[in-house]
Amino acid sequence: MSNFIAFRKGEVIMEEGSEGSLAYIITSGSAEVYKTARGKKIVLETLGPGNIVGEISLITGEPRRATVIALEDTIVTALDRETFESAILQDPDTIIQLLKQVFRRLSYLDHMITAFYEKDETADVRAAAGKPLQFRAATKEAERALGKKSIQITKTPFFIGRASTEQVVETRDLSLMDREPYEISRNHCVITFFRDEYYLLDAGSTVGTAVDNVRIGRKETKRNLPLKAGIHRVVLGGPKSQYIFELEIP
Repeated sequence: MSNFIAFRKGEVIMEEGSEGSLAYIITSGSAEVYKTARGKKIVLETLGPGNIVGEISLITGEPRRATVIALEDTIVTALDRETFESAILQDPDTIIQLLKQVFRRLSYLDHMITAFYEKDETADVRAAAGKPLQFRAATKEAERALGKKSIQITKTPFFIGRASTEQVVETRDLSLMDREPYEISRNHCVITFFRDEYYLLDAGSTVGTAVDNVRIGRKETKRNLPLKAGIHRVVLGGPKSQYIFELEIP
């Protein structure tokens, strides 16, 4: 079964803790995903057309993990398990794109918990609006990896990692070319927006990341750094890495 359902602005599409066997693909409009902890609302994501919600309950049968509300008049396509399983066989490319969203979401939430919630904090995490961020190569090696001199970043979270021909499901927004010995990990870092401020999170990379000469990573004391307005020097890899970029925050 697959059909369209319309929700008015502010209407609940699904509620945290409730039972449900349907997933919803946003066809038009937008939705906010949030959890409640200690009576406080924690906004996780703002989603638009093409995004899926409720996929975990569809696959596992578990209760809803978050509440989803319509931010404006929104239309979704309801997807049941039978249709989902049929699509796996008949249209695997579409399912791979949906699963990509699932993997990215789980990975992102894990990074956010590690970076910000270990100190028992609650906060509002959402996509930033406004002018795009500028990501520029600062060395020839960085330009080769990027394939151009610069790109614009218009959404958060934004995942950066090493390009790989072995990975069937692409979970990165930016894939950089690297060669052995690798400085860039497959899932290297994430640019996100947290408490009205941009941050760069190391995504558990092997060698680490440096932002304005401050090292972050799983082997370092810091896993994230705030990014004030201005130009920041970002080094992907170790101290001798030539994968040096400029990240301009408006």
